[in-house]
Amino acid sequence: MKVLDYINEEEIKKNINYYKELFLQEKIIGIDKFDAYVLDSNGRKKISESVNDFIEKLADCSEREVVITSGNQHLGQDRLSPEDPESDHVSFSSYNIHSDISEVAEPHLTICRLIGMVMDIFTCGPENGKTFFLDREKMFEDTPEHIREWMKQIHIVGRIGEKNHYLYKSLDWNGKIWPLRTMPGIITHPVTGINNFAFSSKKFTVIADDLSLESEYRDFVNSYLSDNNNWITWEWKEGRCIIWDNVNLLHTYSSGWLDDQRVFTRLQGGFITPFYETGLND
Repeated sequence: MKVLDYINEEEIKKNINYYKELFLQEKIIGIDKFDAYVLDSNGRKKISESVNDFIEKLADCSEREVVITSGNQHLGQDRLSPEDPESDHVSFSSYNIHSDISEVAEPHLTICRLIGMVMDIFTCGPENGKTFFLDREKMFEDTPEHIREWMKQIHIVGRIGEKNHYLYKSLDWNGKIWPLRTMPGIITHPVTGINNFAFSSKKFTVIADDLSLESEYRDFVNSYLSDNNNWITWEWKEGRCIIWDNVNLLHTYSSGWLDDQRVFTRLQGGFITPFYETGLND
């Protein structure tokens, strides 16, 4: 991960091509101080217009695909066990691994290339509310060859949200109805052509004519997720920002905060329909 010290509106305009190449190469960029805000007519702070161009260039998308929403907050995740808080962090984070949905009409058919968070309020403890990332491109490279070959004919149905569901039906999540997300077992990156290990959450169903390697496939997934060496950790404080390639990376977070302790501006752009074709690491 590349971590930049500072970015503001002038820097964005001046070096946009540099950041585009950096994003393509690194897949994830952290920023210690994100200062690309302006005041609206009512004196309220908002993201500057240059950030729209920033997202559009980095995610190779059109302006209509850029979505910026402020005041986002995950519901309080005060779920740590006082007997073994470290163990609970690990199990909670692993359970919640996912790639983000898209703010579009059919989220089960699309994913967004770029996701970003600018942390506007962060008042929980430094050990809580961290974000963790896993590189699906590297995961595919590390997958045993016979499993990679088997994955060419499977599809993955991933759950969106945490409530009970039945296969192929919708589910209620925070007052919305989200269909389950379906994608091929391998995702080809739309820009690099490199293949990625495709699943949208740890809670998934495999669809295939040949399920002979499903057990071995799931064992590999569980083993890979349980290895701390495969994870990138991002620690939050107010004013920090991180943007990542949502095709390449899965993410999750540690628990231990309450409502209103973790409020952020969400950046999103570059909607694609996941597809698989012969790629550079096929």
